[in-house]
Formats: sequence, C-alpha cells, structure tokens
Amino acid sequence: MSNRCAKIYFALALFATPTLVHAYIDPGTGSLLIQGLIALVVGALFTLKTWWHRLRSLFARRPPPQPPAESPSGKASE
Repeated sequence: MSNRCAKIYFALALFATPTLVHAYIDPGTGSLLIQGLIALVVGALFTLKTWWHRLRSLFARRPPPQPPAESPSGKASE
C-alpha cells in the first residue's frame, strides 16, 4: 500500500514541478481546438434535447383515437 502511495506522490510531484517548454502552437491548431469544443457542446446539447423529448413523450397524455368521420354520401372517408 505504501508503494502505491509513493508512486502517486511521485507522479503528483512530477506534474507540479515547472519546466521550460519551447513549443509553438500555430493559429490553425488553436482554431481546431475551438472548433472541437464547439462541436462537443453542440453535440451534448443535441443529445440532451433528444433524451428530453423521449422522456417527455413517455409521460405525455395521448388523446383517444377518433372514429373516422362520415362523408355526406354516408360512406366513411379514407
């Protein structure tokens, strides 16, 4: 158990120490990240909307079926 805790503390210390990084993110990468975030949000909203409508339709009251109306000739309309 203590070996596991030591590994966790080591990993946290490794992530907590600042290091110099010489990297460049071009504008195309930034716009790709923004586009991905927008797609994630829109997809999540669409999924929630679909689930909400399905849930609402389970509890919605449906009117009883109406008999077909008769036409003036006395025959049922199709």
